[in-house]
Amino acid sequence: MINASLTDSLKHQVRWMKSTRFSRPKGHFGTALTFSMPFGVLALAAALAMGRPLLGLVLFGWGIVTRWAIAWSAGRRVVHDPSLFGLLVLYPVRDLMGFGFWAASYLSSSIVWRGKEYELLPGGRMRAAK
Repeated sequence: MINASLTDSLKHQVRWMKSTRFSRPKGHFGTALTFSMPFGVLALAAALAMGRPLLGLVLFGWGIVTRWAIAWSAGRRVVHDPSLFGLLVLYPVRDLMGFGFWAASYLSSSIVWRGKEYELLPGGRMRAAK
């Protein structure tokens, strides 16, 4: 089934993250460490609060550079994606979105899949919601 709208696509991403959370809870929790942009934003905010805007910009920039480096490593070296450089601006945005999906996965233990509501259970199992 194709996601017909942006909302459907976003719900799909959260559903995917929720299912990962229940099937591999420790690994899913550790996934937060793979997002560089939230740490860049946090560093920028902390540096600004301390009155060190230049430090904040450097740390935020470092978050962007690390996300680009990871995208380049995977995109160019692994999957040989020729469109990689044209999409560089999107990688930091997608990183922030991924963190948002990760955080949203902790908001509930139910999902809607193919029009039916299910409750996610430990071990990656699910059952129809009551």
